[in-house]
Amino acid sequence: MGDERLMRLNGRIDMIGVMRRLCCQKEFIALGLYRGQFGILEYVAKNPGCTQKQIADHMAITASSVAKSTARMQRAGMLEKKIDEKNLRCNKLYITEAGRRVSEQTREMFIRLDQKMFSGFSESEIEALEKSLDRVIDNLAEDSDDIRGFDFEKMCSLHKKLRENEKDGG
Repeated sequence: MGDERLMRLNGRIDMIGVMRRLCCQKEFIALGLYRGQFGILEYVAKNPGCTQKQIADHMAITASSVAKSTARMQRAGMLEKKIDEKNLRCNKLYITEAGRRVSEQTREMFIRLDQKMFSGFSESEIEALEKSLDRVIDNLAEDSDDIRGFDFEKMCSLHKKLRENEKDGG
């Protein structure tokens, strides 16, 4: 296969990612979310009483980014912060009922978007695409922990690895 053709193919993969992010961004704005806040909301929902540092470490983002996002989410009524009774300098985060509603609406949005993306695809086409993309992932994976079965935790782990590499200069 020619180099130019592979570059065009990679361009299409990048374009899909950008187009999907743009679609999500429109929906996030309508729900009162900023980029990256859904991940924070989901983490707090799964880890009630977590700290901003735990979120930052898990998502491989700066503590100041988490602080800014959680402050916005508190003002929007999605999160609440409570002082830890054992350590008065430590604040714990909890999702509110409004936050749960936004989280559910966001998950529903992702389902609608996925259905739109693959509209008109047959089951065999979806299966062939899935196998092809798994093969691309296998080809790029440094170790078996990097691959198979998309989930938010693996994406956070890969983003963390990427940011660590960027900090180390490569």
